Order: sequence, then structure tokens, then C-alpha cells
Amino acid sequence: MADWSNLHQDILNLIFSELSLHNLLCCTVVCAAWLRIIHDLRRYYPKLRHQSPWLAFNGSDGSIDSATDDPFAAHFLSLSEQKVYTIRLPQPLIRYRLFVGSSYGWLITIDEWFKMQLLNPISGAQINIPFILTLDHIGPFRDPEVIRKFNFKAMLSSDPSRGDYSVTLIHYPYGGFSFIRSSDDKWTTMSLPDIYDDAIFYRDQLYATFDGRVDIWDDLNQEWKTIVPKPEFVDIDPFYFSFWSLVQTPSCDLLHVWGKIIPIEEHNDDTGIPLMIVYRLNIQNGTSLQVNVSSTFLFVLILYI
Repeated sequence: MADWSNLHQDILNLIFSELSLHNLLCCTVVCAAWLRIIHDLRRYYPKLRHQSPWLAFNGSDGSIDSATDDPFAAHFLSLSEQKVYTIRLPQPLIRYRLFVGSSYGWLITIDEWFKMQLLNPISGAQINIPFILTLDHIGPFRDPEVIRKFNFKAMLSSDPSRGDYSVTLIHYPYGGFSFIRSSDDKWTTMSLPDIYDDAIFYRDQLYATFDGRVDIWDDLNQEWKTIVPKPEFVDIDPFYFSFWSLVQTPSCDLLHVWGKIIPIEEHNDDTGIPLMIVYRLNIQNGTSLQVNVSSTFLFVLILYI
């Protein structure tokens, strides 16, 4: 009988780097040697080529029947396999936590009392983050009125399992920015020239977009600087609200996406048609180039946004 644990590590690295996340996790139970190699592979190469993004949801939005769903479980849709995986997670209950961001395989969650945690759904590791806000007019998140008026988007600067990191938070509708480093015990509010639509960490630097332009955070001078101006285009339907987003592709391109949702008149609900224009940014020379993308690519973009 063959001893699979004795395969050369370079060969195993080539094989493992071609597997989907689910198949990679199955290989971790073969033997201790494979578990160690896969752990090192995911640590040093966190974005493997054949690991498509998973869409995470916890049932709190009504997508899962709360009467029968496990309150400790989160659900993940594999886009490549078109299959949902369910993973039980440690306390506190995942059902009562909102997902406000994800990076490097970690989910960024926040509960109704503004307690924030970093959660790795694969390893079950959790990192507590200090309370984010103490605003008298903000109540528990379970209040629908609060959810409608106030929400967050959070970003990680780097993989927490590899050392120092920071969390940056956009809090809407006020467009405020706050950040905290792994060594800090409280949040710091950043000065803002405008109310930004979106932000992203890209190659160890923080970028943000407002009204079509792209700014970069100058950490040395503690200020924002514009590096890419707003592209020239015609808004085909200016009546409806539009947005700008920044998205990093698996091939490490930085995209600038303009979009809006046009309601369908035949529907009385929130059904609408997404319209998008996609630009590829060149940070070095401060330009953007409109690119043609497929409908499948647009679907994946919507998930990233």
C-alpha cells in the first residue's frame, strides 16, 4: 500500500495549489504531514488560483428558515461548485452577528452591542476587537429602523494570522472612517475631505473613492491625496442613485466600478436591473481604462461589492 505521507513536499504543493477549498480541506485529514503542508501553503499563499470566492450568510436576513436552522452555523455558497456548505462556529451565536467585511479568509463581524470580532470560519479562530462606537442615538441592531439608517463596511490591512494588522471601518450614512491597529485598545477617527463611497486595502495601502475620483491615504502626512481623477462618462439615467466601488480581482488588478440599480416598473418590490461600468486603474500613472466584462464577471463583482 502506498504511503502518501512520503510524497515530496514540492509535488504536494503543486497538487494542493490546484484544488478547490473544499477538496483542500478534505486533504487535511489524510495525515499530519499533509495538514502541516497545507497549513503552510495557505499561510504563505493565501489566494490560491483555484479557490473561487464563497458567499457567506448566516440566516439572520431571512435567507434561511430560522425555526430549523442551527443558530451556531453559517452557510457558504461555493460559486465554482454551486453548492452550499454549512459550518458550525464557536460562540457567540453567529445568527446575531452581522457580516461587515471579509479579507484573507477572515470574516469581520459585529453584534447588536457593537462588539466586533474577526472570525476564521475554517479554523474557528476568533480575535476580539475593542468596541467601535458609543453613540447615544444608536440602538441595538435588531431594530429594523437602526439597520436601515446605520451600517458598516470593514477592511483588513493584512492577514491577522501572520502578525500585525489593522482594521479600517466606514460607518454610513455619515461616511466616517475609523481604524484600529492590532496593538491599539481604542479606535482612531480619520480626517476626511469628503464623504467617501467605498474603500479598499490594495498592496498595503488604503484607497477610497468619492464621486468617481480615487484617493490614497498618506500615512506619513496623515491626509488623503487624489491620485486618479473621475473618468468622463455620461450617466444614462441620472434620476436613480448611483455608487462607486473599488474591487480587487484574483489577478490583483484594481477595478473602479460605477453602478446603479434601475427598478423594474412591473414589480412592486425592490427588484431592479444592475447597470455597471468597470474601469481598470493604473495607480502609477493615475489613469483609468474602461474595460468590457462578461455578465458572469459582473455577477461576481456584485458579490464582491
